Amino acid sequence: MKYQKKVFQQILRALLFIAVIQYSSPITAQTGTYCEDVYAALLSRMVEKGTKSDQNSAFLESTQYWPQLWEIYHNSDTWTKMINNATLFTRTTTEYDGSSGNTYALVTISDRVAWLAFPGVSTDANLESGIRGGFITWPWNGNTNPGKDVHSFFYQEWLNLRAHGLETWFQDHNSEFDKLIVTGHSKGGVLSQYFLADYASILSDKVIHFVAFGSPNAGSEAFIQEWANRPNLKRVKFYTTQGPYYDMLNGQQTVDDMITYKEMTVNAAIYYSNADIVHEITVYPRGLSRAADKYVSDYTQRWPRQYLPVAGGKFEVLNPTTTVKEAYAKRIHDDSYYLSGLQTAYFNGDLDPISPGDLVLPSIRLTAAQTVKKCIDNAAGGLANGNNILIWTCSDNNLNQGWIFRNHNIILASNTDKCLDLNNSNTTNGTNIQLWSCNYSDAQKWTYDGLTKNIRSKVNSGKCLDLVNGNTTNGNNIQVWDCKDINAQRWTIDGATTVSNVSNMKHIVPVVATSFAVHSHNGAESGSNIQLWTKDNTNTAEQWYFDGLAIKMRSSQNLCIDLSSSNTNNGNNIQLYNCNDSNAQKWLYDGVTQSIRSVVNPDKCMQIEYNTDGVYGKRSNVEIYDCNGSDPQKFTIQE
Repeated sequence: MKYQKKVFQQILRALLFIAVIQYSSPITAQTGTYCEDVYAALLSRMVEKGTKSDQNSAFLESTQYWPQLWEIYHNSDTWTKMINNATLFTRTTTEYDGSSGNTYALVTISDRVAWLAFPGVSTDANLESGIRGGFITWPWNGNTNPGKDVHSFFYQEWLNLRAHGLETWFQDHNSEFDKLIVTGHSKGGVLSQYFLADYASILSDKVIHFVAFGSPNAGSEAFIQEWANRPNLKRVKFYTTQGPYYDMLNGQQTVDDMITYKEMTVNAAIYYSNADIVHEITVYPRGLSRAADKYVSDYTQRWPRQYLPVAGGKFEVLNPTTTVKEAYAKRIHDDSYYLSGLQTAYFNGDLDPISPGDLVLPSIRLTAAQTVKKCIDNAAGGLANGNNILIWTCSDNNLNQGWIFRNHNIILASNTDKCLDLNNSNTTNGTNIQLWSCNYSDAQKWTYDGLTKNIRSKVNSGKCLDLVNGNTTNGNNIQVWDCKDINAQRWTIDGATTVSNVSNMKHIVPVVATSFAVHSHNGAESGSNIQLWTKDNTNTAEQWYFDGLAIKMRSSQNLCIDLSSSNTNNGNNIQLYNCNDSNAQKWLYDGVTQSIRSVVNPDKCMQIEYNTDGVYGKRSNVEIYDCNGSDPQKFTIQE
């Protein structure tokens, strides 16, 4: 009786949640934030339908929880580029019963990020192929370990796509992206894992993220452990329904994603706790479908699988002697359940936004003309804390010279647990720069100055990475020193935004309104508001001179752009004020994110607000706000 009561309570809560989602007013608080997981979900639905068209949202099908996310995302620049660059590969497959089916792979590039999506189970015959397929030895790279087994039917499906499109695509486009996001729904999660197992080492210079939706296990424990050890697999996330199930083979409860496709060796049924759903397929423990120390935890908004309602508001009981058919699979596997958790996490702000600062760098090299280019190098590839950072001849694909700029950390691309570190946060001239375990302290935060090409420390923005005595001999040290306009402190970072001839007249132009420029409302008057105005080369109120970290009015260089009262509270105003050399008048133009950061707190950025007409344009105010990488915080510096 208590189990029936518990089931009733769970169903009631589920129905109330559905009502809240369906009938609440639209939520728009985060409409300017774009998250990798949502793009991945949209692509996984497109490839599932065998399409690369987004002319309307019909391809989403049963997505009653999705209208708001779709409206936000399909108008973004990133999504537009992804659709314009998309390629869909279609291959014929032979099911277990001899019938023909189709499988797909969708691949695209946007802003030096590549996306690869695989489809889920498409038909009853395809589902049966999964159940009946059995396991084979993982064959790639000459593997002979019989413990590393994979699903025979689905692994062959991946190889079919690889040999007829994907291999050529990655050969042709390898130089066009730095980061790869692999995704799939259901079986697509399995195909994704096979791709990563076989291809991650080939793409060793790329940062790889994996986002799966309702993914079954891809193989045995030995295979999963091998998969988890891919060094460039940096982010792993599974979205899933969840609930406790009793695994009769192993005698334990488990909260796995979905069924595996390895049949039980005994004719026994698995009863799902506190529910009437019966199944005859075993379930592996959850850990086997995770990259051991790289797994990103699920969000909590999930439908417990054992309480999923079906047609007519009743539970459907399957005969344990039959195979799993659409009636069961569709209820358990319906993406409207686990994707409702994705939407909830999005609107609650629980998802990580896509960071424009996640810039993969082939090198950080001295800007000064050299017969032989010189790069910042991790000495001898050592990974011990305190390993020295020095200068060395640049070479392609040198793992000691690859770095990632992410949230102001400079991270070793070949081991993202290690960061460039200022020894003991000591800004005394000559303090050594070293490699250290990433701890996200200010000693490991740096800003690439797009005006001077300095790399400045967050501990003290007046201190920069410096090549000792400017000596370019291999093995010479990298240290911290007072920032100066010298060759030993000028660094080139491909992909970053920089300014030429900084002493020339400059406009500060917002990315969201390129016909406008940052302008002093009352001209050369202390206390004048800083806002946008129509860009005009003759208007002195929008002509600026960059003097060190100060931004001065070119025609009146005793007036500086100033953070009012040094107050970094979100929304505080930015004004023109008499120059006084305070930190309130010091700004860093971040060449990686195109943001203008306050030296008072480099985590605070200039931001453009809507004007009274509700658009970015004339009279839009300039204020301070938490740096978030959004377009209203991006600026170009133009002559």
